[in-house]
Amino acid sequence: MTDQNKSGFSRYTDNKKESLLLAEGCLKKINQLGVNANPIHFTLIFEWLSQNDPFLFAEIEQAFKDNSYNNATAETLFINLIGQILYSSIPSQEVESLLKNLQNNLDTWTNSSNIKHADLTTTITELVTLDLTGQVKKPLVDQVLPTIEAIMYETEQLKEQVLNAGQEIRLLKKELERASSVSKVDELTNIANRNGFNEILNKTVQQANNDQSSFALILIDLDHFADINETYGYLIGDSVLRYTAKLIGNEVGLTGSYGRFDGQQFIISIPNCYYDSAFKVADAIRHKISARALQIKSNNKTLKLSISAGVSLYQIGENIEALIDRVITQLEEAKKSGRNRICGNG
Repeated sequence: MTDQNKSGFSRYTDNKKESLLLAEGCLKKINQLGVNANPIHFTLIFEWLSQNDPFLFAEIEQAFKDNSYNNATAETLFINLIGQILYSSIPSQEVESLLKNLQNNLDTWTNSSNIKHADLTTTITELVTLDLTGQVKKPLVDQVLPTIEAIMYETEQLKEQVLNAGQEIRLLKKELERASSVSKVDELTNIANRNGFNEILNKTVQQANNDQSSFALILIDLDHFADINETYGYLIGDSVLRYTAKLIGNEVGLTGSYGRFDGQQFIISIPNCYYDSAFKVADAIRHKISARALQIKSNNKTLKLSISAGVSLYQIGENIEALIDRVITQLEEAKKSGRNRICGNG
């Protein structure tokens, strides 16, 4: 879905000459805009000139064209940018994987240590009972065997520490897993994740049953998203997801709720909504996404997006899983029918 093994520096060129030209361009643009040459404006204009993120570039470009670029808009754009970079630099999944591998290695070492300890104990017992000459037996009993026993004792002490560390790692791993599952906000798009949306959906269902009303559920899927990641890279893929989330938020507004359902899928619920109205919302999102083509600077290609969506209405007393299954079926029908379309049932 995303490439989280990135630092903020990998976002920018490491060519000094190109960087200097970008910096000069930033100062020139800042002077044209008549804004202060502070780090916020400099960073945003650097992003605009480098075009690393086509959607951020488009937002800044539009602000320039509308003459709406000012300190307030710059601050909002800058906060979003910093959030993106921080998200890319906090590999929670990799931390969990490292903890798991470390735990496995500690367990393997402990088991191996136990086996070797048992073997050495048996060997020592056998050596002591052997009928050896005094010339051999005395240094063996007085020096070699005590040394081995001391090493074994120290190994046992180390094993105790390893076991304690292993327990701490298990607790830390559980806490990390719990934090990941409890979190209700998607780090990348800053909208509700599946857990967060499920909580919203449960409340929506309860309200619908209390009011004997219905609501619409829309499930959206970005067409050929895996190809976008493969062709343009995960930075562009992340940008597409953020752009889609923002566009959905602008379209849904305060009339409904929305979240990231899974990977490249987004889900929307609209209370007290008829099927035709919900279909129009989904189709409006589809039109707005497909209407925009972006130039990707890194490979001189044009990126054109499209979505497929399913629409279903909640039936009073219906199980949530059944409703989700129905809307998934409609989404699958839209994709089977050629993508870039909406399918639904009332």
